[in-house]
Amino acid sequence: MSGENIKIAYLHVQFPKLSETFVWREVEALEGLGIDIKNISLKRSFLNELNDENRRFASETTYLPHFMSGGMIYSHLWLMFRRPMEYFRTAFRLFTSRYPPGNMWLGIRKPLIFWRAVHLARLIDDDKTIRHIHAPFKYVGLVAWIVNRLTGRSYSFSSHFATNALMVGRVAADATFVATSSEREFEIIKSAMPTGATTPVRIVRLGLPEEYFADTAASKKSDVPTIISVGRFIPKKGFILLMRALGELTRRSVDFKAVIVGDGPMKGDILSQAARFGLEDRVTFTGYLEPVRLRDALDSSDIFSLFCTYGPDGDVDGVPASMIEAMARGLPTVTTRISALPELIEDGEVGYLVPPGDVTAFADALEKLIKNKPLREKMGDKARAKARRESRLSRQAGEMKELFETAVRKDNR
Repeated sequence: MSGENIKIAYLHVQFPKLSETFVWREVEALEGLGIDIKNISLKRSFLNELNDENRRFASETTYLPHFMSGGMIYSHLWLMFRRPMEYFRTAFRLFTSRYPPGNMWLGIRKPLIFWRAVHLARLIDDDKTIRHIHAPFKYVGLVAWIVNRLTGRSYSFSSHFATNALMVGRVAADATFVATSSEREFEIIKSAMPTGATTPVRIVRLGLPEEYFADTAASKKSDVPTIISVGRFIPKKGFILLMRALGELTRRSVDFKAVIVGDGPMKGDILSQAARFGLEDRVTFTGYLEPVRLRDALDSSDIFSLFCTYGPDGDVDGVPASMIEAMARGLPTVTTRISALPELIEDGEVGYLVPPGDVTAFADALEKLIKNKPLREKMGDKARAKARRESRLSRQAGEMKELFETAVRKDNR
């Protein structure tokens, strides 16, 4: 099997996407190991989502047409008449399923999910070289499940975020395997599956390219300690709370600078909060940064922070890739005791964990590191050593390759 060329279809909602760097890095690493990846995306990537690292994927990815295109309509008619039992049984199962708590929008979007998945099923059915389907996220796993019901093609999915998804238990039970990036996510998937399900669930931790483990340039750091935070401007990243914590540091007359890397729908609200707490001269908003520039920004900083919290729909981070990147560059982290973060950040060893939503405790932890250079350097060294041990992309890709080979071998029986 190791000498055989394996073609895997990777299903995406939107690909490539700046907030999902770990996805295209996994794809690239698997290609380097000889796995043939066909990326298929439900939606096109926006121009502002492209950078030097992911740009080539935009021209190599198969994008589904507009949902009212002739091809979409033809796919439904084709499957409706060629495989009516599978078509109507799958539609019934999907439309009668209950949406998970806090994710009503998934229930509302069921018709659109089914409409696109049917067209995707016909495309995959026509390509006999595709040996297996993989969804990098569990919410796309539902699309893979529909394709499997309509074509019989085996599938798997990865699970990163500690939130429920539509039919996740059934989708996991019918998959060839499920890969999770944390122990917490492992338990969520296992508990969601129906009694008697035998799907293997494996923990495959996220990894980074080798350049993240090159020596850092300590000379880039300034005399004033710099806090850096990286993420999309959405509720679960907690940037509004972070602005309040930085405002508390300002009220205490703590000397610091901060760099906020990212963009998103909450940008206006976050900028307003920064102005409210008088942070204009202390905080720099950079927007998204290219990978090389992000590493430079990390190397110029002293502390990484991410005020992770629950979004209004229950959405929450699993293991943020940006946090792993910061650890690899030797930064201690201040974050919250939420989701799978305690698996990554050992409190008091590589950083500090504070209760979710506790602005005062978050400011206290930041102040402790700002005022104690030997402490933050000691924690940073431990963080970097942990990242070196546990977070290499080569290991992640090797484990995924092994899972894919086993899945294809099982299909050939």
